[in-house]
Amino acid sequence: MAQLPQSNGERMRYDVNIEMPKGYISGICVMTYDEDKLKGAVVNEFGVTAMAFTYNERNDKVKLVNVIDMLDKWYIRRVLRSDLREVIHGLRNGNDTYINEKRKIKYQFTIQKFGQTN
Repeated sequence: MAQLPQSNGERMRYDVNIEMPKGYISGICVMTYDEDKLKGAVVNEFGVTAMAFTYNERNDKVKLVNVIDMLDKWYIRRVLRSDLREVIHGLRNGNDTYINEKRKIKYQFTIQKFGQTN
């Protein structure tokens, strides 16, 4: 069952697959809980950071801190912000997969077996 970091300093690691009609991104995502915010980064197999983000629980918003150039378009950023928010809600409820039906994008965040470190 998928879950999110709950307390300050707690970290979780996930295997990530993001499938789009014209390609995919795979790698790992590291999320940490820090000062009322969830911080995360998706890194591909080559060590390139695809995106870094923060999620503020109080106002239920995702902020993209850094996005790889090929995804750094205003319309893609808007979809990513919305979809990452849904992914976080799903992880909180034990769902590791979110599908954006309109854009045909599938997000899968599977917790790594040794993903919890303190």
